[in-house]
Amino acid sequence: MSQKIQHHTFDNGLTLLLERMEHVRSAALNFLVPVGCAHDPAARAGVGNLLTDLIMRGAGPWSSRELLLNLDSLGLDRSEAIRQLTTRFWASTL
Repeated sequence: MSQKIQHHTFDNGLTLLLERMEHVRSAALNFLVPVGCAHDPAARAGVGNLLTDLIMRGAGPWSSRELLLNLDSLGLDRSEAIRQLTTRFWASTL
């Protein structure tokens, strides 16, 4: 079985890598933003971690609870984390 990875770069610079697996009935997303805690200003160490945590505290008209319930209704397993050089958002679903 040969694996073919598709690559597309959008006009805004976002790069999408896609690997289709016919035998798998799920989808997974790994979104890496090239900003990590190494970029925190010295006087504000930890601000990246705080912002990463706040991202799941609501969106648009949804409160934190509503956002999480809506994501749960999609069957998403998800996480977000800041690392030294990147911030990672991950999700998978059937």
